[in-house]
Amino acid sequence: EVDVVYIATTADHHFEWAKQSLLAGKPTVVEKPMTLRLADTKELIDLARQNNTFLMEGMWTRCFPAMHKLRQIIAAGELGRIVYCQGD
Repeated sequence: EVDVVYIATTADHHFEWAKQSLLAGKPTVVEKPMTLRLADTKELIDLARQNNTFLMEGMWTRCFPAMHKLRQIIAAGELGRIVYCQGD
C-alpha cells in the first residue's frame, strides 16, 4: 500500500510521472515546479479533481513550524499592517 507518491525527478519529467501517479489513484506531491508548462499543470489539476485525488506542489517550507507560528503572529495583528513581504 502506497500512502503518497513524491516526485522529485528533474522538472522535465514531473508531468509524465505525476500523471501516471494520479491515473493510479495515488495522492501525489510534485517537487517545484510542478510542470514546465501551464497547460500540463492544468491537466494534472483536472485529473486530480476528476479522480478526487490529492495533488500538491512540494512547497516544503509551508509545513515548517516557524511558518505556522508566523501565520499566527500575522493573523493576531502583532506585526501591524503588512505592506510587502519577500522571501527567498
